[in-house]
Amino acid sequence: MMSQFARDIIAKGKPQWLQEGEAIFLLRLLERRFGNLPGWVSKKVHASTQSTLEAWGDRVFDAQSLEEIFADQG
Repeated sequence: MMSQFARDIIAKGKPQWLQEGEAIFLLRLLERRFGNLPGWVSKKVHASTQSTLEAWGDRVFDAQSLEEIFADQG
């Protein structure tokens, strides 16, 4: 769930750096959970939307594989 502070920042026109920060953090979590990541993961994460990053982040602790995290995303 996104905090009110994050929503305020986005409303003020700064979503790009916020989204990049979320992408970097998600990649760190994925690497910590699953080890070295294949190249397709970074490409997919950096090309995604804010809401998609949030959905994937929610799956990090329950998923048993990378494929499970990205299962329903194009």
